[in-house]
Amino acid sequence: MVAQLLAHIDALDTALQNLSDRIEYVLTPHAQIVELLSSIPGVQAHAAQVLIAECGLDMSHPTAGHFASWPASAQDTTNPPVVAGPGDPAPAQGGSPSS
Repeated sequence: MVAQLLAHIDALDTALQNLSDRIEYVLTPHAQIVELLSSIPGVQAHAAQVLIAECGLDMSHPTAGHFASWPASAQDTTNPPVVAGPGDPAPAQGGSPSS
């Protein structure tokens, strides 16, 4: 069983390396942008790649949407907001349901 788990870990490591290589290959024409982003304190190559993936490369007309679109997907799903449906009573103040 341990050998099977180790083989699975090796397969995952190989898949991760393949994806990393593909990302680097696709970003090769944009190496100068990655290098420029990496000059920001605390931003290394991987973080620069994530910034490019999230914001895109065309910043000729940046909008708040370039940088503000991700918070909706990063919401806290452990305590989702209470939304009243049609005919449901509105939630009590403070976000906790009333008894």
